[in-house]
Amino acid sequence: MSRAGVFAGVDIRRLNLELVLNKLTRVVAFESDGRPVEASRALYKRVAFVLREEFLPVRDVHRVMLDAARDQLGQPEDGGRTVTLAEISLTNPPASTAADDLLARLDGLARAGLATLVTDFEELFRVAVYLRRYAVPRIVFVIGTRTFRLFFGGRPFETLEGGVLEALGRLLTRSVRIALYPEHDPLTGAPVSARTMPVPSEYHHLREYLFDNGLLHELTAVTPG
Repeated sequence: MSRAGVFAGVDIRRLNLELVLNKLTRVVAFESDGRPVEASRALYKRVAFVLREEFLPVRDVHRVMLDAARDQLGQPEDGGRTVTLAEISLTNPPASTAADDLLARLDGLARAGLATLVTDFEELFRVAVYLRRYAVPRIVFVIGTRTFRLFFGGRPFETLEGGVLEALGRLLTRSVRIALYPEHDPLTGAPVSARTMPVPSEYHHLREYLFDNGLLHELTAVTPG
């Protein structure tokens, strides 16, 4: 029987997802049309703009955030070799991470034209370490301002002895930056600026240091459409 016959009727995407769900691998990659792809083919020597989200559901703003980061922080030397990536982490999931649930999210991301990584990495710096394996010259993590405020709450990094300082120190290497996209306050509807949003007083100087040294970049909001 031919190889095609053996796999006839099998959802290759599901098989790839099961590898991560059963901890046989830590990452699987999918093209912007939803098809599985070898990570080296999708990532090798490409500047990566990465958005970690639940994608429940996929929203227009996800595409807008990634496009804004690529358009506003792209550099001439990138030479058009960029990739915008949605990342779904299976650690500490807010909802079911059964294969059917993940397939539905992949369908939504494919409709949005977003390549996707499904990982079991809890910390963002581990995603950066993984990407550097493929000679990725520059990595930009795209984060909403309201989400970024959670960095200073301690809880996301409670497993690290050094807390937020250790997490940012391990994340922000020479090739990694964070792009902050203005999200809207759910109560007032006003955009939340990363430079002025409330954070604990002990982190005020840290925030200014990160901005002053080009480790954080605040993006200009873009109207979808």
